[in-house]
Amino acid sequence: MVNTLASFLTRHIEQRFRVLAWVFGVIAVATLGVLHTATETDYAFSSAVIIPVVAVAWTGGRRDGFSFSLLAALLWVSADVLAERQFSSGWVPLINGLTRFATYGFVTYLIVEVQTLLARVQEMARHDTLTTLLNRGAFFEAGDAEASRCQRYGHHIAVAFLDLDDFKHLNDSRGHGAGDRALQAVAVALQSTLRTTDYVARLG
Repeated sequence: MVNTLASFLTRHIEQRFRVLAWVFGVIAVATLGVLHTATETDYAFSSAVIIPVVAVAWTGGRRDGFSFSLLAALLWVSADVLAERQFSSGWVPLINGLTRFATYGFVTYLIVEVQTLLARVQEMARHDTLTTLLNRGAFFEAGDAEASRCQRYGHHIAVAFLDLDDFKHLNDSRGHGAGDRALQAVAVALQSTLRTTDYVARLG
């Protein structure tokens, strides 16, 4: 129940930030476009659009980032046209727009890659790489939180420690590869048996 509520609140907050990022981004791009038109192209603000692109991509992910990049590029082409600037050819604003879209899209790609890398690092910091179970640090962190909640509401808590019999003999006789596969099989069995509200960790 608590995990479900926390997940709901997290999704709600993320959705709010996503909407705010879009609102901020559209207003920012529109404002920069107006300034670009009003100053008769004396000042170029297209590089500043990278800031709202980063905000939208960070909160909304790849799809939102590329969608906003396309919108920003189209708005910038419109600003170039409305500024009535004299170009050497009529297709120059379109080429500029495509270049800006490529730039904003590349920034979106980098942001998504950074987020993926951060999530992977965070996952590795909390989980055992062999079994994908929680590691020792994450286990004690979750245990402290559960103990505090049980103490607050007067609930009971159960902790079970499992030890594999003759595991050293398995490693010595069959090799560490067999031992690793045994640990992985136990981890799968535990994860498929216990409830989603339970925690499973590898402490050894």
